Amino acid sequence: MPQLAYKRLSTTNALNYQRVRLRRRTGIIRFLIATIFAALIIVIVISTYLWSRLAVVNLGYKISIVNSERSKLADENKRLRLELLTLKSPKRIEKIALDEIGLIYPSGEHIAYIR
Repeated sequence: MPQLAYKRLSTTNALNYQRVRLRRRTGIIRFLIATIFAALIIVIVISTYLWSRLAVVNLGYKISIVNSERSKLADENKRLRLELLTLKSPKRIEKIALDEIGLIYPSGEHIAYIR
């Protein structure tokens, strides 16, 4: 009879040992899931940060290009305004009228007074 008791004790201990081991495995699985979830969140946060930084740098380049184009257009606008003032100059128009077209200043007989 003592042998029978020993076997029962042995079977009970083996079952208890297996239960503890199963509990440890579920704890490890929970830990792995939590670790993977935390790593995933960290990867998402880092990816979002890098994406936003790249977007800022890209926009900086675009702003730089637009500013240089704006500067070129402003210089061209100044040049065109100066050219317009030169072309509208009364001295230039008078010179073209006298030399190229052949117009002359009106004399007294060419002037008609209207009442």
